[in-house]
Amino acid sequence: MFNKYYQDELAYLRQLGKEFSEAYPALGPMLADRGADPDVERLLEGVAFLTGRIRQKLDDELPELMLAIAGLLFPHLTRPLPGAAILELELLPNVLRERKIVPQGSEFSSIQVDGTPCRFTSCADCEVVPWQITEARLEPLPDGTQQLRIDFRCAAGIQIAAVAPEHLRLHLTGDPRTALGLLHWIHEHTRDVVLIETNKLGGREQEISIGKRSLSPVGFDDSEALLPYGDLAFPGFRLLEEYYVLPQKFAYVDIANTVRFGELKEELQDFAIAIRFDAPLTNAPQVTRDSVKLHCVPVINLFKTTAEPIRLSQTREQFLVRPAGLQPGHGEVYQILDVQAITRGASDRVNIPSFFEFTRIGGTSASNQVYYSTHLRPAVIGTGVDMTISFGTAENSGVLPQADVVSIDLLGTNQRLASALRPGEIRVPTPSSPAFAKFKNIGPVTTHVPPPLGRDLQWRVTAHAAMNLRSLAEKNALRAMLGVYNLHGLVDRQAARANDLRIQAIHDIQVRPAERLYRGAPVRGLAIEIFLEESGFTGDGDMFLFGAILDRLFATYVSLNSFTTTTVHGVQSKVKFEWPARSGNLTIL
Repeated sequence: MFNKYYQDELAYLRQLGKEFSEAYPALGPMLADRGADPDVERLLEGVAFLTGRIRQKLDDELPELMLAIAGLLFPHLTRPLPGAAILELELLPNVLRERKIVPQGSEFSSIQVDGTPCRFTSCADCEVVPWQITEARLEPLPDGTQQLRIDFRCAAGIQIAAVAPEHLRLHLTGDPRTALGLLHWIHEHTRDVVLIETNKLGGREQEISIGKRSLSPVGFDDSEALLPYGDLAFPGFRLLEEYYVLPQKFAYVDIANTVRFGELKEELQDFAIAIRFDAPLTNAPQVTRDSVKLHCVPVINLFKTTAEPIRLSQTREQFLVRPAGLQPGHGEVYQILDVQAITRGASDRVNIPSFFEFTRIGGTSASNQVYYSTHLRPAVIGTGVDMTISFGTAENSGVLPQADVVSIDLLGTNQRLASALRPGEIRVPTPSSPAFAKFKNIGPVTTHVPPPLGRDLQWRVTAHAAMNLRSLAEKNALRAMLGVYNLHGLVDRQAARANDLRIQAIHDIQVRPAERLYRGAPVRGLAIEIFLEESGFTGDGDMFLFGAILDRLFATYVSLNSFTTTTVHGVQSKVKFEWPARSGNLTIL
């Protein structure tokens, strides 16, 4: 973006400067021709650079005010959307003999891209057990229905029950139509889940029913968040962003009630889990061993690091914040975590609070407290965003802390470098990655999206503010809200078009009061029915996941003492998806 201003100013100096010299030779004789002196050319380029920055600033429309409002109320709109992927852990042979947990926040690295490795962080705990999937397939049943059968093998010499996870997490992979089609059928049409003692000799296999209630969806809880979110933002906004960034993070299913694994024979090494449906799958996908995977976890290109130290100077008001050790264009600040002032010769560090942290107190005791503020502007190099930091007191800006150096801890991202990674290229171990497994990403890394600035940010903040005056039960209001988070439209036209089709597929919304009995007392809530045009989706599974996101979104807008029930109808096919009553989680006070 800035390159346009620079080129315009340089062309202005060289082309129109010549015309000015010809018209007024006494005033500007040296502007007539392009000089051969490199020092003069450097001077012209420097002037073009500075005036280009001034023009860019003048073209902004109240940027500081809008950024301050957005940073306080909707901080997620002022941050980039980093690249993300699904990572598969593959156990090394004969290494793991017990259940292990790879904790949330573990770091994984990629091969080098333009000389820089990209760093990724896991977004959920991953339970790892010495099992492997040997086969997965759809099987017909005698009553005309089907089952999804998944065959497992436990490592030799280990009892299955001794290493059984608290929740067996399965990831549905493959093309989105297949994965989401299975996800929809599992959550909508399961009638039973059974453990099977595999009989290799072809005899009768023993079965243990663990019930359909052992199944639960994955990816919707705050503990499984892909993106760090502030306390002020609704979790429903986070789900919308994550749905657009990495919909595969919801293509999981958890199987609980694993205590029943203790009923399997101790000497058993092979067993199976069958998810039995109440009807045969429509347009049944081709299910293979690669359609269902163990030990998969979402990862995102975010990592904790420090900024290059800032040496304070009274001659400057703003200081550039850049991740340490990364060349320009290879790193970007996602969020500042901590700012500390360091004085030469002093052992203590002094924390500097943010101006917008609500920690300010009145009175003269706080009048000399120094705060920091951050500012965003389009990057000089590339298409990202540069962050600068300034300091001041509650009354005066430009007041520096009494220190020599400022140290900053932050969350960083590798910008668009990560988006260049292909499947299998996140595979380099780190000190926090598990030593008992190798790993790889099973799909490409999603596109990095810089934060919207200028008029685009103004529109999104204004749309958010308008939501306080309108109900999401209005079709156009809901469409506008969903459009606010379709940020991939800034960089990926194909993804933007697919999301636009889903948003425009909302045909109608009907809301009516509802009542339920809870522990003998009546509770009032809302019954929400959404009518969708099937043409906006790739299949029933795609429409089911879209409805599941809306179901959670509506719950974030309902108070704690109320509830919502969401039903999605297909306009043409009359397909119907229903979700159970969900308690609201909006705290009024």
